[in-house]
Amino acid sequence: MVPSVRVNVRLLTLPASNMQKLATLRVCHAHNATITSALWVLQTCSLSCVLVDTRYMYLSTNVAISLRRVIGVGDPEVICHYARPVDTIFSWDRARSFAAELQAEKTDARYTLGLLRLAGNLKKFMASELGKKHLIGIQISNLGRFDTLEGGNWRIEDIFFGQADVVAGAGLFINVVGDPSGTLNIAFTWGESSLESQFVERFIKSFQDEFYEILV
Repeated sequence: MVPSVRVNVRLLTLPASNMQKLATLRVCHAHNATITSALWVLQTCSLSCVLVDTRYMYLSTNVAISLRRVIGVGDPEVICHYARPVDTIFSWDRARSFAAELQAEKTDARYTLGLLRLAGNLKKFMASELGKKHLIGIQISNLGRFDTLEGGNWRIEDIFFGQADVVAGAGLFINVVGDPSGTLNIAFTWGESSLESQFVERFIKSFQDEFYEILV
């Protein structure tokens, strides 16, 4: 059976005032964490809350990390895998330790990326994954803040980005980017045949609630 390629999208905007509170008070930096590591811990907490009484026993989570500083080129990314127990309570200790691991992976991940050549024909390899169980449950990608040059006759105000590889990719993508005003924009995308929409909607609601709670 050919899997559905229909993509569901939900957009979440976290206003600049809230992000400014996170940045100005240096909450993340004060705990030696990053926004990415904090969001990862936050999503594991949300996930642990909504997995109860569902058909899902577990969902693996991935984080896309940038290799720009390592190899000195544009914006390639690589996926790193972590197996961690989850908790319903947000922990800055976990966010701090995960930030340190992500930093280390910026150097080590290039070797993992190099193993792709052993896959041979990538087109054939990816086609062989069609219809199989997703290896990745949730994937977070954070592009950071997008700044624009001053002046000119145009400007960028609202920025979102998404990944639609819902057949062979992750069951749910969490794509994060900041716009020039400081607003944090998050796009949640998932395939019709990847995860149950009711489950994802509950997860997004829990994710949003958890986010605002750690800013209080």
